[in-house]
Amino acid sequence: MNEIKVTLGEYKNIKLQLDSPSPSVTIDEVEMQKQYIASEFAEVVSVEGPLENGHTSVIDFVGSVDGVEFDGGSAQNFELVIGSGAFIPGFEDQMVGMTKGETRIVKVRFPDNYTPELSGKDADFKVTLHDIKTKTSKGIDEGVLKRFTEAQKITNINTLEELDKFLWDAIYRRKAEAVDKEIGAKIEKLLLENCKVEIPESILNEQIEGQIKSLENYAQSNGMDLSSMLSMLGQDEATFKDSVKDMVTGELSLNAIFNEIAKTEGLSADDKDVEDFYEAGVKQGGWTLEMIKQKFPEDTAKTYINGLKVASYLRNNAQIDYKN
Repeated sequence: MNEIKVTLGEYKNIKLQLDSPSPSVTIDEVEMQKQYIASEFAEVVSVEGPLENGHTSVIDFVGSVDGVEFDGGSAQNFELVIGSGAFIPGFEDQMVGMTKGETRIVKVRFPDNYTPELSGKDADFKVTLHDIKTKTSKGIDEGVLKRFTEAQKITNINTLEELDKFLWDAIYRRKAEAVDKEIGAKIEKLLLENCKVEIPESILNEQIEGQIKSLENYAQSNGMDLSSMLSMLGQDEATFKDSVKDMVTGELSLNAIFNEIAKTEGLSADDKDVEDFYEAGVKQGGWTLEMIKQKFPEDTAKTYINGLKVASYLRNNAQIDYKN
């Protein structure tokens, strides 16, 4: 046998019990997003101080160990949010109370798991505070809305009503995508359980060797052999090869099941489907027709389209019970 053989089991009207509720959006969820936008894109203003937690400091600093400056330990006009925990423990705490123009020596000890050169060592940082900034929080006004839309490169939001609709759609889409992902995963699991797939050893071994060779090449491009890379990932070669076999077996089985369902239900992609697929890729931008055809030769494109058609068919015919 030189081909993968599939015996289809139950795949129509399969029952799915989801862990997720049916996607929906509440007013409170939209308001929470608006509060985040109001805070994140509020106007930034300079204040006199003294420096407090939550303020953004603009500082110069120079770090030294035993009086000797070390590489990477200095910067100018660096913006540091006090209380963010971005710097070494104790650094930001010792800056609280500083005023503009003040210079202060901040003493810290590098964590034991820091770089080998600095791990566990005491250091002094000479810190000069140039400016103190904070965000005003006045809700969403024209300035906040403008900064948000510019940052997100959105051109069709000019009013709060349009913002509400945008946020509602975004929240719903995120939830729907998560639910769709769960549906897809559970359908695939049931197909593997319900259908029988016989994969010739020659095909399976060829795919396994291809996956392993790909990782070997990746390891070599990073100056390592496969064993060293696996050791860094906490794996041994035997366990890794078993995991590759499981992955390849699953992928081959699902592809074969989807192709068999496509043939059985008359869902197989035709030449027109492939043309539409290529045209859609060009319209999305960033790809020429030649680039798309190189990445998705006709057979690959048909397999991909078959998968989309079958996935849609299975979802539309499944009996889905949402949580609650």
